[in-house]
Formats: sequence, C-alpha cells, structure tokens
Amino acid sequence: MKSRHERGFTIIELLVVIGVIMLLIGILIPAISRARDTARQTVSAANLRNLATAHANYASAWNGRQLTYVDDNMVSYGLGSGPNPPPASPTACVFGYQQSKGRFPPPLVLGRWSEGPDAGIWSYRFSQFYPQNHPLLAPLVFSNSAGDPELPSHRGFGWFRLYNGKAFSEYLGGRFYDPVFYAPKDTVVMDYVRAALDSPAEYMPAYVLAGPDGRVGLSSYSLSPAALFSSQVLANPAAGGFRDPWSLPTGLRTPTMAQIAHPGLKTHMIEHHWLQNRRTTCNPAFDGYYADCQPWFFNHSFESQPQTLFYDASVRSVGIRDAERDDARSQVQSGHGLWSRDTPFGTDGYYIGAGYDQAATSFHILTTDGARGRDFTGGN
Repeated sequence: MKSRHERGFTIIELLVVIGVIMLLIGILIPAISRARDTARQTVSAANLRNLATAHANYASAWNGRQLTYVDDNMVSYGLGSGPNPPPASPTACVFGYQQSKGRFPPPLVLGRWSEGPDAGIWSYRFSQFYPQNHPLLAPLVFSNSAGDPELPSHRGFGWFRLYNGKAFSEYLGGRFYDPVFYAPKDTVVMDYVRAALDSPAEYMPAYVLAGPDGRVGLSSYSLSPAALFSSQVLANPAAGGFRDPWSLPTGLRTPTMAQIAHPGLKTHMIEHHWLQNRRTTCNPAFDGYYADCQPWFFNHSFESQPQTLFYDASVRSVGIRDAERDDARSQVQSGHGLWSRDTPFGTDGYYIGAGYDQAATSFHILTTDGARGRDFTGGN
C-alpha cells in the first residue's frame, strides 16, 4: 500500500541540488567564455591570412612591390608650406608644396568615393592639400615635418594604420569598412564602425558614423611602417643610424617583397590594440579617439599576445615578453637592438611611456634596418 503522505524534497536536499547546479554553471561559464575567446582569435587569424593573400596579389600586379599610397618621388616635392588660396582662407596652409618649384604633389589614391567639404581625408583637390591630410604622405610620421605651428602634430600616425583604401581594398571585398579589416575582440573599434560594417556601401564618411566630430574608424591591424620605408631610414648605428625619410631621394619608396631579408622573422601586420589577456580597455594617457576611449596599443603590456602576420604569410600569436627577450639578445650579439632607439621617438619608442605596465618594446613599428631587419631572432 502507498502511504497517504507522499514524501517531497527536504530543504537540505533542495540546497544540495541548487549547489550542484551552481557548481556546474561555475564550471561551464568560464569554459564557454574561453571557447568564445578562442573562436574570436581564430577569426582574427583568418582575417590576417586573407590580408596576406591580398598583399601577395597586390605584389603580383605591381612587379613585386609592397603596397604604397604615395608617389615614389614624393620627396622631390619638398616639405614647404605656401598660401593657396590667400592667407585669409582657413585652408591657407598647404602641406607638401615646395615654393621654390611651385608645384604640388600628385593626388593620393587612398580613396575616391566622395568629394566636397564633408569628405574629410578622402577629398583631394589638385590646387589644395588640406592640413588634416598631411600625415598620409608617409607610412609613419616621425615628427611634425611640416614645421608649421598651425598644423596639428600627427607624430606616430601615418598610412600604416590607414591602408584599407581603394588601392588595397580592391584586392579584397572592395569596401573600406570590410569585416576583414577588424578583429572581433577589438570591441571599441567594432562598435564604432558597426553601421559601416553592416552597410554595402564602399565607404561611409566619418560624420555619418559619429556626427560632425567623428573620426575615421581605423583598421584593427597595422602594417609595419619600418618595412615600408627605404631600409636606410631605420639603419642600425653601424650603418649610420636613423635618417629622415624626407632627406633621402628614395626614402618613401616602398621596398619589394623580395627585399624582406627575414620573412619568417619580420612582422608584416599585427593587431594594433591590446586584445589578448586584456586587463582594461581604454588608455587614460591618450585623448579618446573613439568618442571617449583610446584602446591600449599592442606593446603596452607584458601580457599582450597579438595575432601577427609575418612576411612569409604565416600567422601566429607573439608575446611581448618574447620580443623584449630577443631584443636584449640582439643587443648583446650585435651591439644594437631589434628596434631603433635613435629616431625622433627616442628611447620611448612607440609610446612606451603610455603603457599599462613596464613593457618596453617597439618591435614591428621601428624595426632596425626596416625591410632588411627582423623583429624576432628565432632563437638563433
């Protein structure tokens, strides 16, 4: 016979069941988080492999040359500034105009989607060169080369971070804001350019993205500017050391892919922000580029391990500690480090002083000997 009083769960039994469920949740959530993180890294690595293919196709179409956004003879146009139109105009400062020759540099090929006052850096007029465009005349700006106090300094910027224009994107999907240019873990940037990523348009002006004060959404990956200058620019001390690229006739001529001396040890593209093992998102040392946030750079923490494309087309995660170790080894073996300390950036290199911890490296950005140099020793 069955008892009239059916037995239910006691409070203790319920607590035990709840405890087991909570324990399982505690185990599963980190596992799911790690799986999601791994998936995002996999997507980023796949992006870099696709970009490697695009670089190879570009080189094939251009006799082995690396990507460039300036005329090979840009140096011959000088760095003077002159009035055009009259000084009363807000566009009086014309960068790249050499008064002695009275001529302007050829047009940039960064993009040709729009014209007019709202086109920003994409607008080029043969009679004017707007001041905000001047950092795009070189892969990397070592100083405010224009020498004009009215022009903003773009030291540390250059087209090494803004390479996804028409000349390169046509080897991919043909869009400036193509998802291939963005790492899934680069959340600040991804959120900023979301509307453009969802749009089929070739280009979306900054004012559409973020209002009248909006800025262009930069790619998550940066090229190595060191490998885009003549190798004389970042020469090692024994070979004469740093030289201003504007002082060399071929200073701004990009080397060929064949001139990369150590393709398996020289970085080509890298996740520019600290994305792996990130402790915090926004760097308070900088003014916020994306609204009120500027993410930390890849070299700002010992814990950073950016996904990296090498010139041999391999993709792997590299450690900042490994870069520092190999740099120290090079100093002992050759008398100089793997990145140049004698540029206008000095020993602070690529904003080392703005780092999260004591990480101190500028590999990829200031590689000694440029295309002939290497960023890692490979244990040799």
